[in-house]
Amino acid sequence: MRDRNLIKVISLLVVFTLPSVLYAKEPCKTVKVFKVIDGDTIKISCKSGDKYVVRLIGIDTPETHHPKKPVQCYGKEAADYLKKRIDNKYVRLKYESQKVDKYGRTLAYVYSGLNFINATMIRKGYAFAYKRFRFKYLQKFTRYESAAQKKKRGLWGKCEVVCEGNVCHTNPITK
Repeated sequence: MRDRNLIKVISLLVVFTLPSVLYAKEPCKTVKVFKVIDGDTIKISCKSGDKYVVRLIGIDTPETHHPKKPVQCYGKEAADYLKKRIDNKYVRLKYESQKVDKYGRTLAYVYSGLNFINATMIRKGYAFAYKRFRFKYLQKFTRYESAAQKKKRGLWGKCEVVCEGNVCHTNPITK
């Protein structure tokens, strides 16, 4: 009997706390980007003063700061492109139902004026469509990626690209 009550209590805790972690409240909608970490991750501040690390939904750029991976071809170019577009500027964020990833980063789509940054990064060949997880624009982003690849835009024309299943990456930079 005691074990059953413990299981019930634990179950209730999981049911009521897990959604608050995975589906947290949207931090804010209009934000200032105060740092571009790499081509798919930024740091933002809200008008309230709260600060968050934001991972752009649906895109994956070549690595530049991964602790276990070497710097990859076109990673610096992707980060530089994103910096030119949004660093030190106000942008709008839109969210899906899952607000936070397993690393605690806020997940969002980023808009600068009418420019849908996530989509632009893929269309111009700075990012891959991140097909590991389902998201609202998965089909569109996959089409944008195919068009960029066909036209050899960005990383598709400058790097050796390796795709394994739904995950693509560029070759490491060798010195």
